[in-house]
Amino acid sequence: MNTENVLLEKTMADGRALRVLRYVSPEDEVPERVVRYVIGSLGFDSYNKYIQAQAYWRSWYRESFEGKLGGVASHLYLAEVDGVLAARAWFAYSRENGFGNFGNVYTETDYRRRGLLNELLTPCMADYDAAGDARILCCGSGNRVAVRTYLKRGFRLIYGGDAGCMERTRRPGEDFFSIEREVFADVRLASIRPGAPADQFLADKFIAYTDPVIHGGLGARRGPAAAVPDFRTARIEAEIGNGVVNVACNAAGTVTGYCFALASGGAGRLDFTAHAASFPDVPELIRATAEEFHQGRDMELLFYAFPQDAEKIAAVTSAGGRRIGGTGRVEIFSI
Repeated sequence: MNTENVLLEKTMADGRALRVLRYVSPEDEVPERVVRYVIGSLGFDSYNKYIQAQAYWRSWYRESFEGKLGGVASHLYLAEVDGVLAARAWFAYSRENGFGNFGNVYTETDYRRRGLLNELLTPCMADYDAAGDARILCCGSGNRVAVRTYLKRGFRLIYGGDAGCMERTRRPGEDFFSIEREVFADVRLASIRPGAPADQFLADKFIAYTDPVIHGGLGARRGPAAAVPDFRTARIEAEIGNGVVNVACNAAGTVTGYCFALASGGAGRLDFTAHAASFPDVPELIRATAEEFHQGRDMELLFYAFPQDAEKIAAVTSAGGRRIGGTGRVEIFSI
């Protein structure tokens, strides 16, 4: 490995040699063995549960290592013990607006309870604090032990409790809710454009954590659309030609929501996530996305909902969607 990527070398309490490594994409060239380790270790502890989701993370990291994620600063930290890659942590953010995501933390089974995570979090959080264009990192965890570790490093639980959604801000006095009030003070639709890699953090780790979306059902996916749980997945599918993902922006250029229309099994599936205050303009986003999807595709585009998804159903019907069937539990609309 290149020596400039070694942040720390020391002897551990058990006599083994520890090196802490850092790779910042797209600036650094990431060695192939590191690429293979990250790709191979993603989902290793939950390989039967998150097969599809982890495949999209592998794709995301490949794009990141190859410098294909425009506007994204990605920081990867690894602990190497006696030459073996044993743990990892990561954060990334949009250089355009400072919104980011921390996570993908993992320690190999044979190396746990040796302080490796703390060795990684020290430079990780120092780099974040020094990144003048970063503003907020969001993450989520149901692991109470991990959450306690993150809280010691300046993260806060957005909705309280002992696990769940967390945030860490850089500017004194700011928190998740004050930033939400600021950036979404004006949610009126000003433009619609194709989704870009840097939109991931606002879409998936900020709008998705707002109360009506995460707790009020506005982020729910039903039927086949549940296989596309977030913007990151939709954007990758669109990039490989399987459909369209668009974002709605306010006058400041801030993303207020996104909509995808993706082909799957002979039909299209449409769904969307948007800040609650922006819902009056969501039908226009849906119409634009559906129209683009239908260009060159002789394929029905379907939206699935439960009867309680009243706000999402109203947005789809306002966009021209019509109910074509259902089971009493699942409503199906054609757009």
